[in-house]
Parts: sequence; C-alpha cells; structure tokens
Amino acid sequence: MIHPVWTQIAWTLLWAGFLGLQFILSAAEDVKDVQHSPVLHKQKREWRYNILLAFEELPPQNLPQQIGQLLNTRAGTNTQFKISGEGVDGVNDLFAVNKAGEIFVMATLDREKKSSYKLKAHLVDTITKQPLDDDIEFTVKVQDVNDHAPVFSETYTGSIRERSRQGAAVLTVRATDADDPTSPNGNVTYKLLNGIQYFSIHSTTGEITVQDNKLDRETQSQYILTVQASDLPGSPGGLSTTTIVTININDINDNMATFKKGFFSFKVRENEGPQFTVGTLPVEDRDEKQNKKPTFIVQNFNDIFYVEPDDQSDGALKLRKNLDYETSSTYSFKVEVREDNVAQPPDNQGSMLTTVQVYITVIDVDKPPVFSKAEYTFDVLEGPIRNKVIGSVSARDPDRTNYRIK
Repeated sequence: MIHPVWTQIAWTLLWAGFLGLQFILSAAEDVKDVQHSPVLHKQKREWRYNILLAFEELPPQNLPQQIGQLLNTRAGTNTQFKISGEGVDGVNDLFAVNKAGEIFVMATLDREKKSSYKLKAHLVDTITKQPLDDDIEFTVKVQDVNDHAPVFSETYTGSIRERSRQGAAVLTVRATDADDPTSPNGNVTYKLLNGIQYFSIHSTTGEITVQDNKLDRETQSQYILTVQASDLPGSPGGLSTTTIVTININDINDNMATFKKGFFSFKVRENEGPQFTVGTLPVEDRDEKQNKKPTFIVQNFNDIFYVEPDDQSDGALKLRKNLDYETSSTYSFKVEVREDNVAQPPDNQGSMLTTVQVYITVIDVDKPPVFSKAEYTFDVLEGPIRNKVIGSVSARDPDRTNYRIK
C-alpha cells in the first residue's frame, strides 16, 4: 500500500510542469496589468511570479525536483541564471538553478523546521560577470504533507457529580499537530472510543460532557475513557493517537437510610446509668459517609430511651435514665429512621425499611438491703439494765426475691 504522504505528493507533482509559468521575466514594454505579481514590478521590464511551491519530505530518490522556471529575453549563450539567499550557501544548497533557468529542490525539506525561504534571482553575463537585469526576490513556500500525528501532552483526570444533567461539562482534552494548522493535515478532531452511553466529546473542541443523567456512583464510581485525536478529518490517510481520561464520580446524598431488619432485641442490666449504649440498630445507606445523615425517633418510652447516629451512621440505642427491674422488666417500642435532603427520587425507593420494632429485657441486679431509716436514735436510762432490748432497726431486700435480712 502506498503511504498517504506519497500519494499526496504524487498528485501534486503533476503540477510541476506548470510551475515555470509562475516565475517569468517579461520583455514587454509598459506593462500595466500586474495584479498577479504581488510584490515587485518595474515599468520597462518586470518580473511576474507567484510563490514557488516545494513539498517537504521528498525522498532522496525523487531529488532533485524542479519547482520553477526562470525566463528572460536577454538570456542567451553567454548568460547565466543564478539564485542566492536562504538555503543557498554554496556548500549544501537546498535550491539550485541551471543554465536554462530551471529551479530545483536539491534536498529533503521539513516544513516544521522552516516553512518558507527568501531567495533572489539574478541574470549575469558569463564574460563580464555583470548583471543584465535587476535582481528580484521570490519566496519558496514549503508545502505541508501529513507527516505528524496529533500528540496529547498529558493524560487527564476529572470528576463530576452523580446524577449530573445531560450536557454538564467534565473537562476538555487537547492534542497538538505539528503539521500546518491552516490545512487539513493539522486539523485535529476528537472521538470517544468507549463510554459513549455516559459521555460525549465535541469533535473540534475536545470538551467532554455528560451524555445522560444516568451516572450513579453506587453503580460505578470511576470511568476510564479512551479519547482518539485524528487529523485529516473525513479523509483517508489521516494519522491518529489516543490518550486516557479518568473520570471520578462524586457522591451525593441520593440513598435513603434504611434498617437492615425489622426487629431488634437487647438485654440491659438495671444498674446501667444514663447515656449507656444498650445496642446498635444497623442501617444501610450506600452513600459515602459524609452524605449519610440519618435521624432516629423513638416512639413511646422516649423519656427512657433515645437513638443517635454513631461514627458509622448506625443508630446507637442509649438510656436517658436508670432502669428498675422491679418497676418494669421489659419494654417494647418502635424506632423510625429519617433522612432529610435526599435527592428525589432516592435510588433505593421501593425497598426502604424505615421503622423497626425494639424489644428490651431488663436484667435484675442483686441490690444490697435497704434500711427503713438512714438514722436511728434510742434512749437508755442510766443504772442497772433490766431490759437488754434498747431498740430495733429494720431493713428490706429491694429485689423482687425479697430475701430475709440478717
């Protein structure tokens, strides 16, 4: 298969035979029509020319390559055309002209290093070495071929909130192409090679946007996209390159906190004090920790029990005051979980368990006997003691067992 660069060159070389018309030394007198000569003319005799074109990257076997023709009515047996200027130093000349005035490219050019050359044309007498006409400047413009692929200077990382609207911008990628930016060779377009159901990319600006508001961090928290940059858009023979784009999905509060089961049962000793944690009511919330904000409501007995979120945002069931086994040995109540500011509808709608039944069993603790009074006072008469009993104290067992007191 012929490389597209050489295909492009081959078609262009068909025009080489016409380049001699681009650089003419006319002998006509008083010529006034010089619109196609953009730089210089004179009244008696004029140089007419367009910019000479030379392709870059010509292989050595195709050199030298003719790019133009000098003509002058004074040219003859004892005259010689010469050129000077950029790329003509007498040692490693890039350009040369023969006795017939044919201008040649002598070496491979690189437009990305130098895109044009300023030269002068001379006609001299080979005997006297004197010029036969004024010198004229002309330009050799190096024509671009598609010899550079687009280049990404980096890989990219961006982020976007889950549930973002369609069209929300994520980030912009950019590739550069060393070829002529004014030609299709340097015209870069972009394409996503994967993830097109979630993201899209603008073909010319490289901006990546959300394709649909289906982003769900709990389903997929990161996307690795491959972006392709290509030149020669819409034409065969284009060159391309790729880069990796990592997109992280940021969490929002779009899952309602729910209990993991419908009932919980705990045992607690009656001698535990306020703020004691009776047990934990685990909840399920797929959001990240900073977006888990449940609140808990105890229905009935909220003067004795309360629930607050712990470090894991589960419900910590705690005591407001001491329990008394002899007053009540069991408790049964419901606890509700709520969460405000959840995106609607929540992702877990239809599977939410927001109320649970809680059973509490109070464990009896053997308490010490209790005297009927804190202090007893007895009076005894002085003198001989006839009755050895001077008084009595009483105590009782506060436990339900009501053991005898010694």
